[in-house]
Amino acid sequence: MSSTTPPIIIDSNGYSYNWIDGGFVLTLVGLIGAGSAYCLTYFLKSRCTRIKCGCIECLREPIAEDHLNDIQIEVPNNRQLNTLD
Repeated sequence: MSSTTPPIIIDSNGYSYNWIDGGFVLTLVGLIGAGSAYCLTYFLKSRCTRIKCGCIECLREPIAEDHLNDIQIEVPNNRQLNTLD
């Protein structure tokens, strides 16, 4: 089995442009994921009734500030969770 490595591009000054590797891709995916999670958390805590971000729009009735600490998230009964039997 032969393994092929991507070609290393070197310009006339001796600089290598081979910077797209596994570490770069992992960092990029992490940054995009963290940014998305931050935006979703911001939307959840927002007091706005209409949120629009690009092609995604949400019309909602926010929870009153008095009841924010009393909220519990529950899974509906008709939905089965993954369990090991």
